Amino acid sequence: MSSHLASNPDAWAVNDYVGTARQFHANDLEWRRGVWLCRPTDAALVLGSAQDESDVDTDRARQEKIDVVRRRSGGGAVYLDSESTVWIDVVITRKDAHWVDDVSRSALWLGHVWSEVLQQFGVLDLDVYSAPILKPVVSRSVCFAGMASGEVLSAGRKVIGISQRRNRDGARFQCVLYRQWRPQEYAHLFVSQEVQDALCSLDVAEVNCEPGDVLMALAAHLG
Repeated sequence: MSSHLASNPDAWAVNDYVGTARQFHANDLEWRRGVWLCRPTDAALVLGSAQDESDVDTDRARQEKIDVVRRRSGGGAVYLDSESTVWIDVVITRKDAHWVDDVSRSALWLGHVWSEVLQQFGVLDLDVYSAPILKPVVSRSVCFAGMASGEVLSAGRKVIGISQRRNRDGARFQCVLYRQWRPQEYAHLFVSQEVQDALCSLDVAEVNCEPGDVLMALAAHLG
């Protein structure tokens, strides 16, 4: 892991972490302003905190060397690997100026920051979702099938997914975008044919970018 820790407590600590998805989800990050890029060394299907593991054929996933991991934030499953995804966590404390008690609006500020970053990478026609949470049945299994406040769309297609873990210390926003959207590579791991079909039919916006460049751009726009 490489990191840049600023002496100013209001500055953002910038961290570039290399490790498995399982390891990074198990890490308790320091409760201070921080931006964490995770470069997963394996492929993983990450289930939401309350998601039923029976949604997924874990034996087949194991055979295909796709780790099935559980995160401590809500929503449906998210696929991660080193080539197709950019995964960045943003951490704030309850004393931060960005903290919002209302969980239904607490990620809006971050969505607007992401919109500024995405424009830098040529992604246009952006909108930060601010309506009530949109939860079609299949979103219980697949995160990108739903929409939550603060997530970002490009021309109506989801481009930034955000899940959130909150406790008495602060909030950890887990953000994912896809450089390459290839659901056919893992859709078959879901037991339900309905979920498989819905996943393969999702129209998700891709971003032409390098993970390290996204990390630095996000840190710069956070200020």
